[in-house]
Amino acid sequence: MKKLIIISLGLLCLTLTGRAQDATNFSKTALDLMMLSPGGSARIQGIGGAGTALGGDITTASLNPAGLGFYNRGDASFTPSLNFINSDGRYLNSTSGTSLTNFNIANAGVVINKSKPNNEGFKGGSFGISINRVGNFQNDYTYEGFNPEYDFVDYAVNAENAFDGLVPDDFSLLAFNVGVIDEFAVPDEGQNEIFINGFPRSTDLLDKDGNDFIFFDRNTYRGDDLGYPTEDDPTYQYENIRTRGGIYQTALSYGGNYDDKIYFGVGLGLFWLRQEVERDYIEEPSRSDLSRLRMTDRYTLDGGGVNGTFGLIVRPVTPLLLGISYTTPSIFTLEQTRLLRLNTDYTDGEFYSEEFFYPSFRYDLRTPGRLRAGATFFVGKHGFITGDVESVNFSNANLQRPSEGDFRFDNSVIADYNSVLNYRLGAEFRMDIFRFRAGYAYYDDPTDDGIDNADDQFTFGAGIKTQMFYVDLGIITGIEQQQRVTPFPTADVADINSNITRASLTLGFTF
Repeated sequence: MKKLIIISLGLLCLTLTGRAQDATNFSKTALDLMMLSPGGSARIQGIGGAGTALGGDITTASLNPAGLGFYNRGDASFTPSLNFINSDGRYLNSTSGTSLTNFNIANAGVVINKSKPNNEGFKGGSFGISINRVGNFQNDYTYEGFNPEYDFVDYAVNAENAFDGLVPDDFSLLAFNVGVIDEFAVPDEGQNEIFINGFPRSTDLLDKDGNDFIFFDRNTYRGDDLGYPTEDDPTYQYENIRTRGGIYQTALSYGGNYDDKIYFGVGLGLFWLRQEVERDYIEEPSRSDLSRLRMTDRYTLDGGGVNGTFGLIVRPVTPLLLGISYTTPSIFTLEQTRLLRLNTDYTDGEFYSEEFFYPSFRYDLRTPGRLRAGATFFVGKHGFITGDVESVNFSNANLQRPSEGDFRFDNSVIADYNSVLNYRLGAEFRMDIFRFRAGYAYYDDPTDDGIDNADDQFTFGAGIKTQMFYVDLGIITGIEQQQRVTPFPTADVADINSNITRASLTLGFTF
């Protein structure tokens, strides 16, 4: 019988890096943790997320803590949010759609004011505590189609026989353990060719380091024909991928005010995150004694991180504010757990199930720093126009200290990521107690992987502000996520496109 192989996440990443939402694709995980969104209050969301040169909003506690220096009263706010997610999966000339509505808390915070408005020079400042949702993992998508050429059983046979550059792995071992592939003696001496999965193979390729067995698809049609897919008898393939969780940041910040002309601030950011991914892949061959194969891949990622932010806003002339902030690299400590299971049902009533529990895998991630610069111009008491630009060099990220294996391959992928400039622009019009807002944000694509993940977002908002309380609504449209998914190595690729609309409502009061 076949011996159990050692399961290693560090080794798996060498063969599975083509899969999105893959437990072993650590360079993709690193990218997910770097693609942060400002989140924050509905006010900031309504003006495109531009807040580097704008004060008097709780979101500045994480964007540019110098903005806390504008407060002259205490403030408390709470921002629930709804994400409306629509996804399309395109696979083997078929398209399937899914939708998901997710409720979350985009922001909550309090500002404690210690200003001294009558002072000359230093006029005091404010402390801010803000909890901000900066990353979203919520999604649900499917793809399906009929494959006339290649299925999971074919892959397992080829991997066990080390064909086409493949090597035995956990997928092929599971296939063997549940009986969809089997081992047979090597051909007679002098036999130069055999047929595996319907294709001729030279026996010269069957050197398996002294293993005297070759592996066949044991799945058959009526009679003795092997069960590989054909045009007349394709294999139905389907996968549903569900992701849950997000990234939250607690910002502990202080912003000071010097003579209403210079505002300065410093903040500490504490992150916590959880990501849950559940992949259910199903194959149903045609006219086969294998009626259904189901592979479940579940993993979770938990962790925390820390960074710091420093900011400055100056007022060279009364209607103009210029701001700059720098956020240091974030250091994350992460832990991943995983379960991989394969079930098979046969037409004769037989059922097999086998699963692997992976040991907890721990590692660190350092993400790049972020430099922001912005300007705000006030049009009297009628409102303002604001914008900022953000520079991030994604290639500066680094995976470190794995509990086993190494990250040489994944860090080489990260080293090819790009440096990007992100732009945000917004405006607010004021009429008595009413506020009307609109904005635009552009987030550049940091990769050259053939998928255009540059993102154009359009934002809208409105609000009411009185001396004692305020209510704001912010809407972001055009949040797009594109990815390519394969259920197992060398499988056909599914293209997934997700479109997200976010609506947030801020309730706040001053004291």
